[in-house]
Amino acid sequence: CITFKMKNEYHKISYDKIYYILSAGRKLVMITDFGNIEYYGKLIELEQFLPKNRFMRVHQSYIINVEHIRVIHREEIDMNNGDIVPISRARQDTIRKYCERVAINI
Repeated sequence: CITFKMKNEYHKISYDKIYYILSAGRKLVMITDFGNIEYYGKLIELEQFLPKNRFMRVHQSYIINVEHIRVIHREEIDMNNGDIVPISRARQDTIRKYCERVAINI
């Protein structure tokens, strides 16, 4: 679970409910299966608390939950909720290596 503060209240969300997190200025937007949650924070600070085996930085402004990947293209990722997340050029090699590590040959 991840715990964060929003409007003087603490909220807890299970990792499996999170599709991805994006940075929009000084706010973070958590895209979940029950809606979007906005709160103030820094992506780089949040990234330190997320489990590396479940979350991956794919762009300067995006961290995705690898459990919710539907299709990985060269420059973008289709998520299970229908959203498309960009992959930065700098991170394409990391994504390719991830795919090679988890892929099953059919």
